[in-house]
Amino acid sequence: MCRSQRRRLIIVLTDTRRPGIADLKIDLKKSLNIPNAITASRAVLAIIAAFLFVSDNQFRFYWGMALFVCAGLSDLVDGWLARKLGQVTDLGKVLDPVADKIAIFALFVAFSVKLGLPLWVPALYGLKELTQLIVGAVLFARVGRPLQANLWGKTASLVLYGGALLFLLGALFWDSLKVVGLVVLVIGLALSVFAGLVYYRQLKNIPPLTDSGTKGD
Repeated sequence: MCRSQRRRLIIVLTDTRRPGIADLKIDLKKSLNIPNAITASRAVLAIIAAFLFVSDNQFRFYWGMALFVCAGLSDLVDGWLARKLGQVTDLGKVLDPVADKIAIFALFVAFSVKLGLPLWVPALYGLKELTQLIVGAVLFARVGRPLQANLWGKTASLVLYGGALLFLLGALFWDSLKVVGLVVLVIGLALSVFAGLVYYRQLKNIPPLTDSGTKGD
């Protein structure tokens, strides 16, 4: 990173006169609300569920399943509630996709350990999300504010949850259903990759912030 790029990044992250950063700071004061609490709890629930799910104790296993279901349902509730209460915040726009990623990755890892889900599923998903996290950081550095999860990303999350449910039912009751669940998971992964490409396209179409002080570097 050259000196002008470093200077631009510092200005983006520290200059509160820029609307994006100023709005984000105001937003932080309003972010302690119920929808954001539900969103944050999704990641926590998923991590706890993963540890319970892989346990050899049958009681803990079913508790893990129940918490995974609660985590998935919270993905439908938080956004609706935020819009209903007029509490859509920049922090919520950041937390929602991050919570989705943590929950789904924890679910995939638990399924790989306990139910024999192919390891390439969590590996591919984790690699894709790590790449998108880097792209998101660059995007934030360019526009000074987070972007809300796009429709493709939310659709991918729902499909992935659905595929995981089918895979679980197949592992518990009907082995052939595991194949159907795996196919749905592959579709969800494809949608997730496409959602990442949409973010990358947004990044390319947004002009970088300009700073007159960097001229001549």
